[in-house]
Amino acid sequence: MKNKVALVVNAHPDDSEMAMGGTLMMLKSLGYHIVNASLTKGGAGTYSGKEVREKEFLNSQKKIGSTPVLFDFPDTALENTLETRLEVVKLIRKYKPTLVFAPYAKNDRANFDGMMHRDHSIAGIITSEAIKLSRFKGVLPELEPHKIDSLLFYMIPTGTNPTFLFDITNFMDETIELIKTYDSQVQKTDFLEVLISMRRHHGHIIRVKYAEAFVTEMPILITPENLTGLL
Repeated sequence: MKNKVALVVNAHPDDSEMAMGGTLMMLKSLGYHIVNASLTKGGAGTYSGKEVREKEFLNSQKKIGSTPVLFDFPDTALENTLETRLEVVKLIRKYKPTLVFAPYAKNDRANFDGMMHRDHSIAGIITSEAIKLSRFKGVLPELEPHKIDSLLFYMIPTGTNPTFLFDITNFMDETIELIKTYDSQVQKTDFLEVLISMRRHHGHIIRVKYAEAFVTEMPILITPENLTGLL
């Protein structure tokens, strides 16, 4: 039986909960061990500093039941370097996930919503390249190589068609409570309403109440076991 581990890579402490919190709760219900890693502590944000965001991140992971990993690469100045790639390689080899999630790696549009933060697409590139490196024995030879099954990108830019839409209707209440964990980011803004509206929009696409959207650029293996979900 395959290892039921999902690695989630974020640029900032709240990225995955804001964009795919329902999917996190769904994975938890399916028995997945979730490793949630943030490459920065979000210290350059408008509404709070590192200490607050770290506390909110750790509280959120308690609700999910995930393993939290918090790096301290510079917020707003995250770069695709050998150092950042190897840190993600270490996570892949330590936890041996089958599923990996990361912010969408292609984002050249000029609108100013939260998805457009440069760190997001950089985090996606770092993750994608780390997945490739994690297969090679000569890279960090003290750690056993590991190949993942799927890389799913979240935080899809406006105008990009999703590959997958996960029905999270049954997890929507938990999703809202998870997002509210990041009080510093939602208390004085209309961000929570925006996030609910996005999930309602994605749900409409697949004729459910709420959904979360993802893109994959990896070929997906279709078997008799998962074929029925596509019919």
